[in-house]
Parts: sequence; C-alpha cells; structure tokens
Amino acid sequence: MRRGPFLAFCFMSLTLSACATFSSFGSAFSDYRRYVEGRVKTERLFDHGRQLFSAKVLVADAALHAEQEKVTPGYSFRFDPAKDQVVLAVTSFGRRSPTAFDFQPRLNGQPPDRIEEITSTSVVERLYPYAHPFYRVFLVDFARRPGVSNSMPNPAGSSNFEILSPWGRLTMLLEFGR
Repeated sequence: MRRGPFLAFCFMSLTLSACATFSSFGSAFSDYRRYVEGRVKTERLFDHGRQLFSAKVLVADAALHAEQEKVTPGYSFRFDPAKDQVVLAVTSFGRRSPTAFDFQPRLNGQPPDRIEEITSTSVVERLYPYAHPFYRVFLVDFARRPGVSNSMPNPAGSSNFEILSPWGRLTMLLEFGR
C-alpha cells in the first residue's frame, strides 16, 4: 500500500488550512467579531437543570453601527440617535422557536416602540455571529419619553432591561453610551 502520496496530500491540506486560519486572525471581520462578542450580554432561564429560554442582548448604538458599516456597508441596522436601541437574540428549548409575540422586552419598565425581526440569514451570520444558527434576532427600539430617562435611571448610568416570556423573566443592566 502506497502511503506517500496520501501523506503528502494530508500535509498540504493541513498547511493550507493553517495559513488560511492565521491570515483570518487579522481581518476586519475577526476584529468586528471580537468587538461584538465583548459587548454582548447573555442571560438564561433554567428549570431543574434544564435550560428553557436564553437571550443575548447587544446595545445598538453609534459605535456598533460604525463597526457594522466597516464590515458590511449598507447592511447594518437602522440607527436612530433619538431612540435607545438593542439587538435582541432569543431562543427557547421547547417544541417551537419563539416569535416576537412570545416575549415582552422592557427598558426601565417601558414597552418598546418597535420590534423588527432580522430575517436575513446572511446578515445574522455576518453581523450577529453569536446568534447564528439557533437564535431569532430582533432590533428593538425604545423611545425616549419626556420625564422618563431610559439612559440613566440609576447612579451607575445603567438601564434596567427585562424580558417577560412564558418561560419566565430575565433581567440585566445595559449601558447606553452617549
């Protein structure tokens, strides 16, 4: 049995894949991915050791919009500086995937003005890699109402974000940098 050509093929394949991997470390997409994964917050609901619901939240601000435009010009979310925006990725571990009607996000107790699902698989894959393929991704807009401060309700400058769902309630603190 001749193993020489096979071993040479394996060595070349390994070398080429290693070169491709190392060259991707410095790419703009890798930088974007590290940037996003450093900012995303994750919360999960469990019942008797079994995960029921999971949410990943990313504050959608001017800095995120600029980073997305560097990677995929024209495909970033619609940034509105007059609103507090978050990218919400949710999944449940039941018989069906959650829809926008299955959960109610709140920012400091206020309901959202708009919830829009991001349905393009390529956009979710490229811009929200932490959510692909098991999470449904939504852009959630909260209007800044007179007399209600979404951005700085407590001394630390954080906003209370909660998600009410049939599986339970998730809460986390978000910081909207302005």
